[in-house]
Amino acid sequence: MTIKSIAFEPAHKRVTFTGNKTVLEIASENGVPIDQPCRGNGTCGKCKITVAPSTAPSIQEKQLLTHAELNANIRLACQTQALDNMCICIENSEAAGIQTLGIAEQVPESNIMPEVTANNVKEKFDADANGGIYGIALDIGTTTLAASLVNLQTGATEAVAAGLNPQTAYGDDVISRISYAAKSLENLLRLQACVIDAVNGLIAELLKKSAVDPLRIFHFIAAGNATMEHLFVGEDVSSIGVAPFAPKFYKIPRKRAAELALQINPAAYVDLMPNISGHVGGDVTAGIYFTGLYRQEAPSLLIDLGTNSEMALGGSNGILACSAAAGPAFEGARIHRGMRAEPGAIDEVRIREDGTFEIGTINERQPRGFCGSGLIDLVAALREAEIIEASGAFAKKDIDSDRFRRLYERIRKSDFGREIVIAEGEHGPITLTQRDIREVQLAKGAIASGIEMLLAKQALTPDEIDSVYLAGAFGNYLDKNSATRLGILPKVNASKIIAAGNTAGKGCIKALLSNDCWEEIDAFLKNTTHLELAASGHFQERFVANMAFE
Repeated sequence: MTIKSIAFEPAHKRVTFTGNKTVLEIASENGVPIDQPCRGNGTCGKCKITVAPSTAPSIQEKQLLTHAELNANIRLACQTQALDNMCICIENSEAAGIQTLGIAEQVPESNIMPEVTANNVKEKFDADANGGIYGIALDIGTTTLAASLVNLQTGATEAVAAGLNPQTAYGDDVISRISYAAKSLENLLRLQACVIDAVNGLIAELLKKSAVDPLRIFHFIAAGNATMEHLFVGEDVSSIGVAPFAPKFYKIPRKRAAELALQINPAAYVDLMPNISGHVGGDVTAGIYFTGLYRQEAPSLLIDLGTNSEMALGGSNGILACSAAAGPAFEGARIHRGMRAEPGAIDEVRIREDGTFEIGTINERQPRGFCGSGLIDLVAALREAEIIEASGAFAKKDIDSDRFRRLYERIRKSDFGREIVIAEGEHGPITLTQRDIREVQLAKGAIASGIEMLLAKQALTPDEIDSVYLAGAFGNYLDKNSATRLGILPKVNASKIIAAGNTAGKGCIKALLSNDCWEEIDAFLKNTTHLELAASGHFQERFVANMAFE
């Protein structure tokens, strides 16, 4: 069989292959990250590449790409048959600039439970303290990995490092990775190996920044959703992908660093935050622990917004947790000009008095598309201007206000249906389509219904919520007024909504420094109940009703 080769830029990586394969298949087999929100089904249009030599566009490419993109030899990796000596330039090559919130960054103490201090630190190891005793906290995100090096004697965070989770080369979401891992043990171990390699890269960066000897790292605590934690330790994830979605482990047994080939002291303890269910993971457990939600007398709400939005409501009398399948709109998937929070992503939108758009982009680059925060800002602003009706449809009649009439005049018909032009981008106008609005409505309907059902189960009203903690980088950059106007967040006083940052990473830091973290965590998990929304009464009715904008 003829051996052929293909080159990927700007990775400067040439790989060989045999047979007839798409560029996406070859990239996935060789760990080359390419966005594939639809898992290579040719429906999202995100796996954009520039090809040389040029290839004839497929029907899907003609539907999903603009004329300007097609003329510039931009194609979709899932649709492009790989040719010998083909050169591929990956359009999302700036993914390393993804916007993250450092896990050592502190939330104002007036807004959240105080941090633990060095006074809480005990010496956990029979080791000579000369030279220091350190631990590492890791947030295993589906998209991003974030690590902190913590001095276990002083309580100080000595260094932080972050990067993309290389498993994205095998699928953007947990479902695609479960599917890939379930095909063979080789695939499972490949996913584990690539994330371990990436974590070791972060460890090397932490040690370089701090000049700490790796043998001085005696404890490693990580948190992620159930799928990410299982893949990290090489455990079977197939049961998480099918009903009743039960993980193999809720609490993964303690391991030693040598078992996972982590490049720290081989005898170091490795712990993972316990999972609450198959779809409410250790990242939520860490968030509950960090915020101190489990100690609060008044009920509070913790929300991690994403494709699988996880939330927990309660306090010292008990916690109820659930997950809502919000879809990938907040990550830019299924949005015509959606993208991750990378340089050039529109992350802020306002409507000026003259009826024009004021936009902000990450790193002040020329706009390339929308990330989640910009998308929510835009839809909220257009709804307030009545350019979008309560049903989610674009207005079909003229607007009385001169200011908003200018916006109405931006609505046009296109190959994608009715859309509104927002800005000029690198490859033509950046628009918001009617289908994009529907995707926001689906996400809003799922999240709002999940919150409503948590409240109803505990016989609470939104006014009785003491605090709403927004977890993760997306929650930090989300405009809470835009989110509450759309009904994504409960309508509470804005002062109650707290951008808590990377609560998963911070929960791991807190655990590294605590004398009795596992006893506390085990205690509140025994008082935590998982609510399966799909099996609860009237969820579908709530979901349909909550899709409407008020």
